[in-house]
Amino acid sequence: MTAVTEERAMRAEAEAPQALEEGARSSRLREVLTGAGVVAAGAAVLLVAQQLPGASAAGEFDSRWWPTLIGGAIVLLGLIVALAGARRPPMRDCHDVRAAGAWQLAAILVMIVAYGIAWQFAHFLIVTPVLVAAIMAVLGGRGWRSLVLVPVAVTAALYAVFGLLLRVPL
Repeated sequence: MTAVTEERAMRAEAEAPQALEEGARSSRLREVLTGAGVVAAGAAVLLVAQQLPGASAAGEFDSRWWPTLIGGAIVLLGLIVALAGARRPPMRDCHDVRAAGAWQLAAILVMIVAYGIAWQFAHFLIVTPVLVAAIMAVLGGRGWRSLVLVPVAVTAALYAVFGLLLRVPL
């Protein structure tokens, strides 16, 4: 019985470096693919920004300026993530993506799309706290304080900055 146990232990020791190396390679690939996905999202923002109307006189800001700046920043940050992932030594103790995390991401993306649709029919001050509370609930927020007070505070801060200070119509 001990010979079988010793043989299993020796086999596990021999397979461990190979499993670690495979996990390390997948962590680098995951980082590069994440960066590439962010670059693609930024490129989409840049493409959509160029479709916006409102070219103004030279030297003035128009409706394309802010989305173009954001899209460019997203592309730049995605490139940094991809290049850092390709050049950095691979991580040895990287965890695989879990089904729960993938579900959370999908649920949040669906909520954001629903938020964009709901915003066409209801005011910012109504739909934004609902979105923030829903995202917090999906990510594990519990208790009425966190699911009520935080969304109200976030919405108030966003409204103060964009609605009152910058006078963006919300």
